[in-house]
Amino acid sequence: MPSNCQALVPNFEVRMHPPAAPAILPPHPKDRPFPTNPSEVQWAREVLSRESPDYALACEEARRNVANDPRSTVTETQPGDDITVTTLGTGSAIPSKYRNVSATHLDIPGVGGVLLDCGEGSLGQLRRRFGPEGTLRVFEELRMIYISHMHADHHLGLNAILREKVKVSQPHTR
Repeated sequence: MPSNCQALVPNFEVRMHPPAAPAILPPHPKDRPFPTNPSEVQWAREVLSRESPDYALACEEARRNVANDPRSTVTETQPGDDITVTTLGTGSAIPSKYRNVSATHLDIPGVGGVLLDCGEGSLGQLRRRFGPEGTLRVFEELRMIYISHMHADHHLGLNAILREKVKVSQPHTR
């Protein structure tokens, strides 16, 4: 291995800003960014409640304050409350059956649908998420497709989406 490289092992922390050399995380849970497994989470809770009961009390008080805050029970509708955001894919680096490349569908009542990016396989994700009838509704209401940039993982599904939209939009002839 080159002299300026270091093999990483479990519990190594690499600080990006400010830059620092890799270091093993301290064992104390308060100094760690987050517990890494369920038993560690339980251990951290026990240690924190023993070592700093004020911390546990502060957490409980914060939970009560949020629950009692009148702003948390707002019943008035806000702009955008009725918009439905459906992520169809967020896994551009490592796509899989359920985590496809970039695609997001916005359903805006009274306006229609907007598709933000449509990487390869987005049509399959639409069908999987909305089912046959729902996919027809999505295509009927689709008003815009926005491609954020010309990387393949953001636009390769455009042809299939447009072909399917045209196909379902045409009246059936016998």
